[in-house]
Amino acid sequence: MNDYQEREAARGRKFARELAAIAVELGPDWSVRPWSGDGSAPRWRELSDRTCWRVIWCHQYSAGCQERIEFKASNWAHYTDESGRDYQVYPHDLYPKEVTPTCTAAVGRDAKAVANQIKRLMPEYDRIWSLCAKRAEESGDYYAKTRAAIKALCEATGNEYKDDSTYHSYFLRELPGETVSVKFNSIGAVEISLDNEEMLAVIRLLYSIRQNKGPKCGHSACSQNYIDTGENQCVEGEAL
Repeated sequence: MNDYQEREAARGRKFARELAAIAVELGPDWSVRPWSGDGSAPRWRELSDRTCWRVIWCHQYSAGCQERIEFKASNWAHYTDESGRDYQVYPHDLYPKEVTPTCTAAVGRDAKAVANQIKRLMPEYDRIWSLCAKRAEESGDYYAKTRAAIKALCEATGNEYKDDSTYHSYFLRELPGETVSVKFNSIGAVEISLDNEEMLAVIRLLYSIRQNKGPKCGHSACSQNYIDTGENQCVEGEAL
């Protein structure tokens, strides 16, 4: 270990001790842990509340001749997409966009005073987290329906479903004398190769299905909702 590495290691140990004192002031459920992004980084740590999802990202930095610590809410609600990949919904993903709760303090400031600063972030952290959780639930539901639609197309076309099946997936089905190609764009938007006679037959079938099972109100939004979800109800609030 060279001189620079030794200085950084000593700085990291001091930083960890300072955060440990802050964690004590925050309460018995709070603890210090290495930053999940890189456990070896001495200037980054996390304060974690073991009772829930709250995690405060802590970064020590230089501001001119002063050493400061930035405290930022960092853990947000998760969902998985149609391929099973994990994502977080961040405040800037919301509409309208939200600002991540953040505060700073000078290195060496009284631990209780810093803890009070962090506690003042919590109501805003909780509020924004709830918005992110709602958005994550909606996204998770949508992608679950997307996975189900892709699986159904795989079954209908005799193709094997794979976890990496995504939007704009292509499916082929061999029929006597020709191949039918199907392109999945999104729920309610699937392209299929048809000749004119086949297209007319499909249109007649859809017309029959929607006349018999679709919403009777005639609203375009309700018809689209029926196409997307199969729910036979008026989303405009009229009694059918």
